[in-house]
Amino acid sequence: MYGNMYNKYLIQLYTGILHDDAKAEEVAKKELENRTTPQTYSWYVWSLFCNNKIDEAYTVYKKNVSGKPLEGLELYWMGKLMKGLNKGYNANEFFKEAVKNRCDLSPSVVKDLDDLLKE
Repeated sequence: MYGNMYNKYLIQLYTGILHDDAKAEEVAKKELENRTTPQTYSWYVWSLFCNNKIDEAYTVYKKNVSGKPLEGLELYWMGKLMKGLNKGYNANEFFKEAVKNRCDLSPSVVKDLDDLLKE
């Protein structure tokens, strides 16, 4: 009945708990067919990154996400992307913005954010 309404959370489950990054990429790509926004592109970037398609993830990030407004979880994911690319300053900037939206994040993400900001 609700169709693709919860894809963001499915991607979070596939990449974080179930460790099925290929499935996350599939869900994110399908979401892009329904609506192409910076936010949905960030889901795709995150799933590509988790699926070890780092160059492709960064290319999509630069073209479709960089400089665009994002919500807390997407800011966290883009921070993790930047950290994975050894772009520490950029990662911290994303983490600082994500922590401002901490009420929208799960307790485990908030804890990880707090730990990342202490590094």
